[in-house]
Amino acid sequence: MSTALIDVHSHIYPPALVEYLRQRTEPPFIRDVEGAPRFCLFPGDRGVAVTAEFTQLDAKLAFMADAGITHSVLSPGNPWLDLLHDAASVPLARTINAELSELVRQAPNRVWAMGLLPNHTVGATVDAVGELASQQEMVGVMVGTRIAGLPLDADELDPFWAAAAAAGLPVFVHPGSGLAPEATRGYGQALTLALAFPFETTVAVARLALAGRFERHPRLRVVAAHGGGALPALAGRLRRALEAEQSGQQADVRSLAERAPGLFVDSILFSPQSLRLCAEVLGSDRVVFGTDHPFPIADARGAAIDLADVMQGEAYTQIASRNAVELFGLQLEQLDGLEPTAVVARTRGDRS
Repeated sequence: MSTALIDVHSHIYPPALVEYLRQRTEPPFIRDVEGAPRFCLFPGDRGVAVTAEFTQLDAKLAFMADAGITHSVLSPGNPWLDLLHDAASVPLARTINAELSELVRQAPNRVWAMGLLPNHTVGATVDAVGELASQQEMVGVMVGTRIAGLPLDADELDPFWAAAAAAGLPVFVHPGSGLAPEATRGYGQALTLALAFPFETTVAVARLALAGRFERHPRLRVVAAHGGGALPALAGRLRRALEAEQSGQQADVRSLAERAPGLFVDSILFSPQSLRLCAEVLGSDRVVFGTDHPFPIADARGAAIDLADVMQGEAYTQIASRNAVELFGLQLEQLDGLEPTAVVARTRGDRS
């Protein structure tokens, strides 16, 4: 297992999701610009080119080989089906998940997938969890910061969290539109990607932890994207703010790690210092490697370098592979010829 580098935050857009985004008339959508498809996430956004790496498994595998990534857990990218507010999202989710399963079958023991949910009723999300759990290609659930139109800490969503915990499917929480979009407008999309997205995750996951979902469902596992947003950096401030509260409901002043024992974060931070902080606050056994490929912000080679520079020995192995194997229940074949040091040696000189 020490030879593996597993990317758990790697997006791909199956055909049905691409077609859905092409049919949309306002962002987020895919539209042709100067004869080539571009994915526009925000109003006024020129978007990013929809290259083969967004949609084709062969291109994804080629990227993995070039970056020294041995395995990936693939997931559909935002907006998922969060903007389709009716029963039509149920069969569409089923179709997209079936296409993801087919991709996995084309590269067994190299890739796995997380499925998406219909944006209809809580009952429909529970049914979808059951369907995903019955497919060996599916190892998790990808969600935004709202499920069936509800915030993650809503009491109405408890059946979903119970179903995910019982099925043993980790839930990957990913931002969708960003927190406070008006305040982060301008400077291209830099403030949205650097601040609004992580802040959206920060608030959503903090509310989930404070709502006691991890205590109610001890088997629940949640992965917070982009290093958990600002949660590791603000964990002490959150604890002190709760301590300062006088109401009995807020009297619990346990740390974030204690409140949410099933909380994991990915390593997409672009900073060795931030990666070290995540491991110190949550523990190296609760951090998993990710890249955010194929979006332009991804820096897979830099991420591999940061990990090797900051973590050594057992901590490196945990984040590079072991945590992902145990979290998602991955079955790896014996690897040969690719030690972690070789990955770094291949990439260090190429990083700008």
